[in-house]
Amino acid sequence: MGQMAMAAADKKTVQLRVICMNRPEESSDQQPQVFGLQDKTRAVHPGAAQGDGSLVFQCELQVQKQQDGTPNFSGTFAHGTPAKRFLYLALKHDQKIIRRLKIHLSSITWEQIAGLHSDKVLEVHVDGRGTASVPLLGEGWIITSK
Repeated sequence: MGQMAMAAADKKTVQLRVICMNRPEESSDQQPQVFGLQDKTRAVHPGAAQGDGSLVFQCELQVQKQQDGTPNFSGTFAHGTPAKRFLYLALKHDQKIIRRLKIHLSSITWEQIAGLHSDKVLEVHVDGRGTASVPLLGEGWIITSK
C-alpha cells in the first residue's frame, strides 16, 4: 500500500466536547457579544447553555497517528502546529474577538483515541474566566458517553 493510501486509512474522526464553567462576564455597554468555539475562518459557534450555568461546545476533528505515536488533529476547529494543536473558545464583542481561551489537545493520547467508539466522546472541563492557555479541570481529557 502506498504512503498516501496508508495515511488516509490511518485517519480517524473523533468527537470532542468542551464544558465551559463560569462563562465570561457580559459587557455592560449593550453591544452584542458571542462566546463560542472558533473555527479557522474566525467564526464563533455558540454552545448549548446548561442548567448549572455551564456551556457545552461540541466539534468533530480528524486525527492521524504521527510517527512518534502522538495524535495529530486536523479539521475546521483545530488550530496550531501538529505538535501543539488546540481549540479556541472566543469572546466576540462588536464583531471583534476580544478574548480567547486556548484549550490544548496535546494531553490526548493515542490510547484514548483507540478507545473511542461511536457512542463515546472525548470531554474536558475548562474555566471560562481565564484567558490564553487555560488549565484543563479535573482529570483533563476523558472518554465519556455522548
